Amino acid sequence: MKVAIFLIALLFWGVNLFAADVRDGDLRTLNDYFPFTQVDNSESWAKRAERLRMRTKVALGVWPEPEKTPLDAVIHGLIDRPEYTVERVYFQSLPGHYVTGSLYRPKNAKGKIPAVLSPHGHWPAGRFHAHSDAQIKKEVEIGAEQFERGGRHPLQARCVQLARMGCMVFHYDMIGYADSIQFREHRPGVREHMNTSENWGMFSPQAELRMLGLMQLQTWNSIRSVDFVLSLPEVDPERIGVTGASGGATQTMMLMAVDERPDIAFPAVMVSTSMQGGCPCENASYLRINSGNIDIAALCAPRPLALSGADDWTVDIMTSGWPDLQKVYRLAGVPNHVHAEAFTQFKHNFNAVSRKVMYSWFNDHWKLTEGPNAEQDYEPLTREELTVWTEGHEKPEGGDAHERAVMQWFAGQDVHVKTRNEFEAIYRPAWEVILGRTLTDYAEVKREGDLLQNSFGEKVAVLDRDSDLTDGTWVIALGDFPREALAGTRVLSSHLYRPDGKNRLGHYGRADKPWQRFAGYTYGYNHSLFVQRVHDVLTMVKYAQDFNPGKIILVAREPFTPVALAARSILGDHVNTLVVEQTSFEFVKVNAFEDPMFVPGAVKYGGVEALYALNGGMETVILDPSDKGGTRVENTVGKFSYQGVVAPLVVNESLETYFE
Repeated sequence: MKVAIFLIALLFWGVNLFAADVRDGDLRTLNDYFPFTQVDNSESWAKRAERLRMRTKVALGVWPEPEKTPLDAVIHGLIDRPEYTVERVYFQSLPGHYVTGSLYRPKNAKGKIPAVLSPHGHWPAGRFHAHSDAQIKKEVEIGAEQFERGGRHPLQARCVQLARMGCMVFHYDMIGYADSIQFREHRPGVREHMNTSENWGMFSPQAELRMLGLMQLQTWNSIRSVDFVLSLPEVDPERIGVTGASGGATQTMMLMAVDERPDIAFPAVMVSTSMQGGCPCENASYLRINSGNIDIAALCAPRPLALSGADDWTVDIMTSGWPDLQKVYRLAGVPNHVHAEAFTQFKHNFNAVSRKVMYSWFNDHWKLTEGPNAEQDYEPLTREELTVWTEGHEKPEGGDAHERAVMQWFAGQDVHVKTRNEFEAIYRPAWEVILGRTLTDYAEVKREGDLLQNSFGEKVAVLDRDSDLTDGTWVIALGDFPREALAGTRVLSSHLYRPDGKNRLGHYGRADKPWQRFAGYTYGYNHSLFVQRVHDVLTMVKYAQDFNPGKIILVAREPFTPVALAARSILGDHVNTLVVEQTSFEFVKVNAFEDPMFVPGAVKYGGVEALYALNGGMETVILDPSDKGGTRVENTVGKFSYQGVVAPLVVNESLETYFE
C-alpha cells in the first residue's frame, strides 16, 4: 500500500515538474515593458494609489519612518553674487552620516520664499560636474546650451536661474559623489567581507531582510533635506518643489511618493514605460512588482507634475505613459496640473531647452516672476568654492566601518508597538506588500486535470480526493501527507511551486561587477519563491471556494509552516482553521539570496513571530512535531505574544488527528 501511495505521489509531483507555468519564464528585469495599470474611475485609482504608496514606503525603508534625529546643520562659506548668494551646507540625516550640498538664496526676497530640492543624478562628479571643452562646444552648436561659460556647468545653471526667480535651492549630493565622501563609491555592491551574520554592510542578505540599502539611504537623505529647508525661517512650507534628471529624477519621484510636503515636481528624462533605472540607488525589493515608473509618478497627483523626454529610454513618453498620467489627473479633477514635453533631438540631458520648461512650470504654479524665464549667463563656482570640507570643517570618517554603522543604526530602528491596534496598523500592511496579493486579486481558477491555473497564468499541481461529507468542508494540506492521514473530508494537497527549488537570481548587465549582482534587480521586479508558494495557497483557496463553497481548514507540516502562517495572515477568515506544526525556523538565519526562504523585509517586520501574531483571534492550532500523537504546545496555545501584543489563538481539539 505504501509503495502504491509513493508511486502515485511521484507521478503527481512529476506533473508539477513538467507543467507550463508563467513563473518558469524569464525573470522580469528593469529593461522590460512597464505599462500603467488602467483604472476606470477616481475611486479605483484611489484604492490602487493607496496600495502603491504603501508598497513604495515599505520598499524604501520608511514604513514606519525611522527616528528623525537632530540635523545639527552647518551653513558656512557664503559667496556673494549680484542676484543671489551660495553657501556650503552639511547636516546629519542620521547620527554620524552627513548630507552635503550647496544652498542658493535669492537676494532682496520679500516674505516667505519657495524652496526647491535638487538631487543631481549620475552626472560625472555630481555637484562638481563640468562639461569638457569639446562637450560644451557641441552643446552650444546643437542648441542644447546657450552659453559656453554657464552651460559648461548645467547642474549649477538650474540652481542659479531658480534663485534669480526668487527660489531658495538646495543642491545636494548623492551618496559617493562630490562631498559625500563617507561612502568611497556610489555602487559598492555585493562584497563577501560585508556579508556576515553580524555587523554586516549594504547589499548583504541581512540588509535586504531589513529593507536596507543604497536607495533606502538615498531616499532618507532626501526626506531629511526637506526637513533641512523647512528649518530655515524664510522658507514657505506650502511651496516646496523637487527637480532632478536621470537618477535625480528617480529621487524626485520617490520623494513625492513617500512625502506629502513637496507640492510640485519636475523629474527630467526618467519617467517611462521602458528602462526603470539602472543604478542600485534606483532599485529596491518590491518597488516595481506589477507596476513601474508611470505608476509611481502618478502618485504625485493632484500635486503639479511635469516631465521631459529625450532620445533615450523616455523617447516614447508622449505616446506611452503620458496619456495615462493625463487620465489620472483628469480623474483627480486637475487636468492642468500635469505636463510633458519630449525633445528627441537631444540625447539624455537636463539641458537649457528642458530646463526652460521646468522654470515655466514652477513659475506658472508659484507665480514667481512676470514675463519669460530666460536663463542669463553667470559666473560658475569652482570646485574649491563648492566643497563643504574646508578649514574648520574637517571631512568625516567613512569607509566600511561607517557603512556598517549606518546599517546598524537603521536596523536598530525596531518597530515598537504597545497595542493590538498599533500592531495591526503597522505590520499587516507591511506583510501585505511583501506577499503582494489578496484573494480579491484572483479571478476564476480553472482545473486542468491535476493542475489548477489561476488568472495570473500560474499553475499549482494538486492531489485531491472527494469524500462522502455533505458539509462542504475542505482541507488544504501543505507537505507530505499520506492520503489516509486526512480521511473523512475533501482534501486538496500540494507541495507548492518548485518544492526542491531555490530563488532564481537576476542581475544588471553581465554581472561582472559587484553592484550588478544587487538583489534589488531580482526582488524589485519578481516575487521570491516563498511568496510564490503563498500565492499557490491563495490559488487553492480560491478554487475551493468557487468549486464548492464551505469550511476551509489549512494544515501544514514543516517546512511549510511559515508559508501557511503567511497565507492565512492574508486570507483571514477565508480559512476557518489553521493547523501547523510548531516551527524552529527563523528568517534572520537566512544568509543567501537564493535560499528558498529568503524574503526581503521579513526580519524588519517581525519574522515568523509576527506571522503567528497576525493569525491572532482566528482559530489556530500549533502542534509539536516531536509528539506523534499531535500534542499541542502548551506555552503557545491560547495566546501568542509579540512585542507584548497578545494574539489569542483558539484551539479546536478534534484537529489534532490531522498530524497523527
